[in-house]
This record gives sequence, structure tokens and C-alpha cells, in this order.
Amino acid sequence: MLANTAAVQAVAVRPPGLTAADFWQPGQAGRLASTGPASVLVREVRGATTIRISGPDRSGNPFEVVWDRPVEVVWDRPVRGAVPVDPGIEVRATGRRLVLGVDPGTAGPR
Repeated sequence: MLANTAAVQAVAVRPPGLTAADFWQPGQAGRLASTGPASVLVREVRGATTIRISGPDRSGNPFEVVWDRPVEVVWDRPVRGAVPVDPGIEVRATGRRLVLGVDPGTAGPR
């Protein structure tokens, strides 16, 4: 367990190299951080990392989280380069760490 707070719940499973986090508000879990609500899945396999990001939509709950503004997701690991596959994802920084800008309301590839 990486985190279990009101801000974020997260786990890391090694192997197989998975990190999963639900950020309900800005927070950090291990080497993963978000500036706002996001569900993030990181998979590391043989030197390659895949990151999937979505809004943590909930319904029927008085504490509903609304994903209505851009969020930055940070993977605090050295990254030489990144290839975004979704028009709603912007690679903002590589090098010492990866910083992704995520716009809400876009659908990823199917």
C-alpha cells in the first residue's frame, strides 16, 4: 500500500510492475503525484512504462468528484522521452521526471 488517505488511495505491485492510484484531490503516492482528481495506472515492463489516466467519476454520492479542469500527473522517475497517444494529453516535461498535462472531457483511443 502506497497511500490510503482521503486524498489518495494507491498500491504498487512488484512484480508485475504495476502502480495504481485514485487521486480524489491533489496528492502524492510514492513516485506518482497529481494536482487534482485522477485515476492513474502505471505499468513498467522491461524498461518501458505505460501510463493510463482517467477521471475518477462517481455518481450517486454527495461527495461527487467532478473532473472539470486540467490536471498535471507527475511520474517522478527519469524519462528520456514520451509518446502521447491521446490529444487530451500533453507531455510537459521529461528528463529527471515525467510531467503530463491532462485535459478533461476527451476520450482516449479505443
